[in-house]
Amino acid sequence: MKKILLSSILFLTTFAIFAQKQPVEEGTTGNQQEEISEEQEEEENRKNRFGVKAGYSSVAVDLGVISLSVDGFYAGLIAEFSATDKILIQPEVLYSRAAEANIIHGAVLAKYYVVENLSILAGPQATYFIGEEDVEDNSFGVDVAVGVGFDITDDLFADLKYAYGLTERGDENDFIPYKVNTFQIGLGYKF
Repeated sequence: MKKILLSSILFLTTFAIFAQKQPVEEGTTGNQQEEISEEQEEEENRKNRFGVKAGYSSVAVDLGVISLSVDGFYAGLIAEFSATDKILIQPEVLYSRAAEANIIHGAVLAKYYVVENLSILAGPQATYFIGEEDVEDNSFGVDVAVGVGFDITDDLFADLKYAYGLTERGDENDFIPYKVNTFQIGLGYKF
């Protein structure tokens, strides 16, 4: 768990350090440069942001033939970094609890705006089960996450995400190997 949290913090810090402002246009007067700088700063602040999100979570254990799911909640931190006008990179670290399972989700999603307030999300996600003795050897997994997002206002948003587990869990003592899939829907706020 420490490795995932440290990696997530390092990843978010790296993005924040390399986020660069656009240069001021040449041939403008002092007042024009101030106006352009203020506009660029406002635009940059809209595109490089941090926030929180929370909502409903369903964790499903896929046994191949059948799937068992438990409901719960999730909450966590997100960041958004502009890649282009329509594409953003959205790293997120979320805590999820469903029944007795405590899970940390760390994802790096590409966010593409199809239209002004509607986006699609896709990218890798890592999952880590916290404090589960029966999944200790298989506590870490890799998923592929896809979803949609809707910006209700400039700050408030809703999103829906499904993560398909790629990691086959279980060991030689388990009767059936399994995969863990998650479904999340919730609201968030960007600062």
